[in-house]
Amino acid sequence: MEKDIVQYHYDELIKSLVTLSSPAEKQKYIMGYGHVGDDMIIEFENHYNLGMADYYFDIGLFTDNQLQKIDDYDKFLDEKSGEQELDFFTDFDQLNSNPIWEEIRVETSKLLRFFDKDNLDIEVTREVDNKIELTRTRLYKVR
Repeated sequence: MEKDIVQYHYDELIKSLVTLSSPAEKQKYIMGYGHVGDDMIIEFENHYNLGMADYYFDIGLFTDNQLQKIDDYDKFLDEKSGEQELDFFTDFDQLNSNPIWEEIRVETSKLLRFFDKDNLDIEVTREVDNKIELTRTRLYKVR
């Protein structure tokens, strides 16, 4: 796989982790409309579970130790989300009220610290073009 494609997926993976670590209101803002909880988990899985780990390792984006940590995190997410009812993923109020979401935010923050990426945030821009909303996200350093 081309290095540019792997880098794109890595950047999107980091964005998904920053989103999962964010407070509930920020998560809603970043994700926009829809099933925010479900969409956040899917974003992570799209950029990690689809065989990308080997590519991340091959081009030096993750070490063996980092891959083990993110594998552990992936299992944690599977466990936490597997126990939940549908409204956990689809109800905005669940982001604020369900303690599992706070546990996910805490664990994701720890993972970002481990990767030395806890100084990142996401900027979101939205524009409407012919009744279609375009959303762009950009990572930036906060300190």
